[in-house]
Amino acid sequence: MRTSSLMVASLVFVAALAAGCGDETPKMTVGYRVAVGGLTVEIWPKVEPSSLTPAADGGMVVSGATKVEVHNFRLTVNGVDYGLMQGGDDIIVNTKGNDVRVNGQVRAPGGGVAQPPAQP
Repeated sequence: MRTSSLMVASLVFVAALAAGCGDETPKMTVGYRVAVGGLTVEIWPKVEPSSLTPAADGGMVVSGATKVEVHNFRLTVNGVDYGLMQGGDDIIVNTKGNDVRVNGQVRAPGGGVAQPPAQP
């Protein structure tokens, strides 16, 4: 009887493990995500924001020494202008690498897409 209970428990475990291996498994985020001014802003690594201030034209998130502001879809990080965004853009601010990504692409100050360094 004990052997059959062990087999059933093993089969249930294997079935549960297999069910969790599909492509639908949600990815874990490593940062803090918040909606600000029609954009999604993620600051990582994960640090709880010390303040979130909504405004009629956007808002501001302060997390430690990092300040992200959105006003009329213009993004600034720590006082540096990163240009105009579009509604629904996904913004990631890496507080350790000091880079800003918009929809997965590194954004240069002023709003241009950052170019990789030239290869010798």
